[in-house]
Amino acid sequence: MCLFISNACRNFEEHKQPLALVEIGTSAGLQLGVDQYNYLYNGEISVTNSKTPVIISSENIGTPLPNAIYTTPKVKTRIGVDLNPIDLKDENELRWLQALIWPEHHERRELLKEAANVVTQLHLQLVRGDGIAKLEDLCELIPEGEMIVVFHTHVANQIPMEGRQQLVEKLSKISTKRPLYHCYNNMYDPNLHQDYIYDGEIIEKRMMENTDGHARWFNWAK
Repeated sequence: MCLFISNACRNFEEHKQPLALVEIGTSAGLQLGVDQYNYLYNGEISVTNSKTPVIISSENIGTPLPNAIYTTPKVKTRIGVDLNPIDLKDENELRWLQALIWPEHHERRELLKEAANVVTQLHLQLVRGDGIAKLEDLCELIPEGEMIVVFHTHVANQIPMEGRQQLVEKLSKISTKRPLYHCYNNMYDPNLHQDYIYDGEIIEKRMMENTDGHARWFNWAK
């Protein structure tokens, strides 16, 4: 999803606006630091966004990645909503997150430590509560001149279909005041989707199939 969000911003170049990230089901807010991480694709395509040691590696089995991936996203606002947000500065909560990683995935535990060090240095807002219920109020707080990106990963499958429909309706309502992007999976299928919503109209910008759940590989689609 980090790739999907960061590459989504390439479409935002036409809007000439920095991003306001709003993540539903954010947990510890690690994905809100998407612009602070470095990426390595297919072991040879290196994208350096910052001087941090965080390098996320993945294999692209789809069409070639666009040159725009080398442009660092500009993020102004970072908001994460969760029923139980995790405080990365709390050692016990950080250990709990590490315990959720599969035992054989040693590299993911190391990556979590590095990413946690980055995110704890960022100015982000973690909100406790129902992300769908709070969405409109949170978007109202975002300054004009920032492009809103609402996203969620492996969350919608835990939401009843009625709740998913409510989310779509709220996004459409918000878009009548200002356009926004919606990046997600598991709403209706396991694929990654990137939609642009303007004045209540949903426009699909990109969809990626056959993506590994742990981001080890993905199938990029133009």
